[in-house]
Amino acid sequence: MTKSGYKPNFAGAVEAISSTGGGITPPIMSITAFMMAEFLNMSYLKIILYAIIPCILYYTGVIAGVHFLTKRQGLKGLPKDQIPRWRDILTFHKMAGFLVPLAILLVMIAYGKPLMEAGFYASIAALAIYFVMNYREHGLKKLFRDMVKALSNGGLDIVRLVPILVSMSVLVNLIAWPALRPSSAA
Repeated sequence: MTKSGYKPNFAGAVEAISSTGGGITPPIMSITAFMMAEFLNMSYLKIILYAIIPCILYYTGVIAGVHFLTKRQGLKGLPKDQIPRWRDILTFHKMAGFLVPLAILLVMIAYGKPLMEAGFYASIAALAIYFVMNYREHGLKKLFRDMVKALSNGGLDIVRLVPILVSMSVLVNLIAWPALRPSSAA
């Protein structure tokens, strides 16, 4: 964006606000969506459906902000020869590692499987797709090393997240407990 003439502060703000919107973007939403599903006793898919309109409004606002600033400052877009074509971006090789695990996750959730089980099988699918797509290019030794490194980094990330998730679970249960407790007046 700075190469196109935007000020660095504005470019950084657009990056930050666009990334922040990922927390409300279905179907990969933040941990809040899982907490909402648990707290409201609703399916995760319903939460996803309810989040579509706020997500569209959010990103419409971001796009409008960038568009109107661009028009006000008289900035031009990228030349056509620098814009990649959709068919070069949306290839099976580039999208399979994202779309197949996502489809597995959503189908398993739709069939009522526990979130942990759905996440496990989606993760296995992601590893399998990574292996199949990159085996010829990188070889078995490098792929194995990369996969072990990725799993190790993932394990370290989980270790950092577990205290937060446990705390959130306790908080949700403390908030929900009075509503779930049978009344003594009956």
